[in-house]
Formats: sequence, C-alpha cells, structure tokens
Amino acid sequence: MRFTRRQQRALYFQEICRVLKPGHRACITAWLADDRAGAIAGRYLLEPICREGRLPGMGTPTDYHRLAEAAGLRVTAYEDITPQVRKTWAICLWRVLTFVFFSRRMAILVVRQSRHAVFVFSVARILIAYYVGSIGAMACSSF
Repeated sequence: MRFTRRQQRALYFQEICRVLKPGHRACITAWLADDRAGAIAGRYLLEPICREGRLPGMGTPTDYHRLAEAAGLRVTAYEDITPQVRKTWAICLWRVLTFVFFSRRMAILVVRQSRHAVFVFSVARILIAYYVGSIGAMACSSF
C-alpha cells in the first residue's frame, strides 16, 4: 500500500501521539519549505533538493502544525532554528568545495561520476535556499 506524502506525515504524527506518554513531550526538527515560497524557488531549489536528496518532499510550518493538532498533539513551542542550521550548510559547502578543488582524486571522481557532482550542487542549492528564505528549519515541542 502506497501513501501520499501528506498521509505519510499524518501517520508520523499519529505514531508520535500513540507512543508518547501523557505529560511527556516530543521535539520535532525538520527542514521545511517556506509557506510563501514561490514557483521559481519550488522549481529551481525545492524540487531539485528533494529529488537529489531523495526526499519525498518538504512540508511547510503550517502543514506540520495542522498535522500535529489533527493527530491529537498540542504544539506548545515553536522555534525557527534557520540561522543556526544555515551556518552549518555554509561550512559544509566550504569543506566540499575545498575538498574538490584541492584533491585531485576527488576532482576526478566528481567529473567522472555525476552522482558526486549532483551532491556538490545540492549542497550549494540548500545553502542558497536558506539564504533566500525558501526553506527553513524548525524545532517544535508537542505533548
């Protein structure tokens, strides 16, 4: 049986609700598409990031909030952790590029195997998406 992305996410929140003991909390962190991300960002950033990263798709903060509440969870806190996560991707891109440009073996590997080149572009695309506000990272607590 195949589920849609929305059904998979709904099942995820339902499972959290099922296993969470009364009075306890769950903390969820996720990459999320911005609710206002436009068609251009979707086409050139979000869709390729999902395809290259083999992600079924990204929800939005609104999607996650609604799904959590529909599963019986109450969102008690929400924190946008995008600035901290964005720094990590800048470091990742710097390290990947340094490795590719200063390692002859890695440069040859990237040129010969497209899946490695895709990884380099994906890291850059993720960082760009963070800086233009197309994606963000959130942490929310529910119980």
